[in-house]
Amino acid sequence: MVEYLRLWSAVHDAALQRPTPGAVDVFIWKWSSDGAFSSRSAYGMLFQGTTGLAAAPLIWDSFAPLKHRFHAWLALRRRCWTADRRIRRGLPSHVLCPLCGLTPETLDHLSLHCPYAQEIWTSLVARIGLLTVVPALNSGINDWWLLAAARVPRTQRKQLNSLVMLALRALWLERNDRVFQGKSLQASATLSKILDEWGSWVACRGGASGDID
Repeated sequence: MVEYLRLWSAVHDAALQRPTPGAVDVFIWKWSSDGAFSSRSAYGMLFQGTTGLAAAPLIWDSFAPLKHRFHAWLALRRRCWTADRRIRRGLPSHVLCPLCGLTPETLDHLSLHCPYAQEIWTSLVARIGLLTVVPALNSGINDWWLLAAARVPRTQRKQLNSLVMLALRALWLERNDRVFQGKSLQASATLSKILDEWGSWVACRGGASGDID
């Protein structure tokens, strides 16, 4: 009732103008440049204010299975439950990286900077002749992946993107095995698993370009 009385007071002195004879109301859609409604502009309006992810297109420019793409999307969004994220949320957690045991665990360290991860990345990119894309020790996943994709020829980009997602998930699974199962593999054994799975991917694609020597 109080709100009603306040509204009555606010509009009491408002005067409505009579419409011009023959005037026609015009609907203007502000989400398009010409003021006309379209399904495309309505769909784009739903994403106003959202934060874009520059590296997201790299996930789809690949032949990786969906589970690898999903993990890569989580990694790019920094949604993986590494120790630093758990601690920020007040959850119990180990502190040091399970792969090297030397440095606090963060997603960038686990995926790129850890000596264990560096050994795997160096071996992988060397096998496809792309040593220039070995992750730098100060890089983040998003920035490094974008830079790596820009450095390779377009014909090799799908191969690189697929390999990145395969390695990221393999490192994450090795981390989880150590944390939850108490099992561990040497970097060379994890590398062998990656190469075996890569061989299966290539075989499923009919031996298309993407073989790793």
